[in-house]
Amino acid sequence: MKQRIYLRNPLHVRIPEAIDEMLKSILKDEEFRCRHKTYSKSALIRKAIFEFCHDYESDRLMTQTKDDCREICFK
Repeated sequence: MKQRIYLRNPLHVRIPEAIDEMLKSILKDEEFRCRHKTYSKSALIRKAIFEFCHDYESDRLMTQTKDDCREICFK
């Protein structure tokens, strides 16, 4: 059985017209799309959300590591 990687019910997101126009111009730029391996609006949005989540996890890990060091150093 194939494992599902996306939600059953997709998220519906409203995008401002200016951002939609920017996404359209990005998708027209073939060199940029190939370099960044993004071929659709949804791929661009997923990539941005993934990077945001990655930054959040990195920040959480750094905060947790600092707290652990403080506990060890100040015992």
